[in-house]
Amino acid sequence: MLSYSADKGEEQLKIGVPSRMTYSSKKAGRRNKPTSTRTPKSGDIVVSNHSSYIDVLYFISRFDPTFVIIDNATLKMQPLRGYAALFASTHPPAALLKASVAKSLSEICTEARATNSGPVVVFPENTSSNGKALLSFLPIFSDLGNEDPKSNLFLFALKYPYKSFCPTYSIGSVFRHLVGLCCQIYNRLVVVQVADDSCPKFGIESKPGSDEPYDLDEEIRLTITAASRLRSTKLTALDKIDFVKYYNERQRIYK
Repeated sequence: MLSYSADKGEEQLKIGVPSRMTYSSKKAGRRNKPTSTRTPKSGDIVVSNHSSYIDVLYFISRFDPTFVIIDNATLKMQPLRGYAALFASTHPPAALLKASVAKSLSEICTEARATNSGPVVVFPENTSSNGKALLSFLPIFSDLGNEDPKSNLFLFALKYPYKSFCPTYSIGSVFRHLVGLCCQIYNRLVVVQVADDSCPKFGIESKPGSDEPYDLDEEIRLTITAASRLRSTKLTALDKIDFVKYYNERQRIYK
């Protein structure tokens, strides 16, 4: 169970000790100095890396948002909330979504704004990593239908410092992992929110001071990489799907 304490400026986790920081590219090396950050509203877009079902619990506790899973081919998305999103975070994603549930991100944001369903949380890796590196980000905004000029972008980076038991979850028995997690004296979650002046923006055609095209997806990837201090890899969600199939087959053989 998670609860937010505004006076202390950090989240209190029943099974852990999360702490919050702010990242600003304008003040390199001074991440703990107070900078301007806003709170996402319904219909805004929250983009974050993803390495555990705890990420979903954290965002639910803070924003009660709408989550999405992404079609790896069309970049259309399926909205999920609450327990459905939590369940999805413990399983590898399907490579493709059913056409009947697929929507553009802008449609989902519009619906969230109209129904007061919280901000829309997007994990561009589209699956959980092992927490030691970032998977390849899907080029979500290469599809212009996913851009919503009425939405503000918020970027987060989540990390789990640990010594013996790793709170990140990417494969294996989720029940066994949860039991191990709850048996720890404490677990720590570090939440880095990117300052407003360092967040990428919609509607920019070229980089400031140059004619080089502004790639929103690349700016998001670079910013989250810098905020998380994790290295980027070229591994994708599809690679994880293949690995999980191989892992499960090996598990059946040796049982």
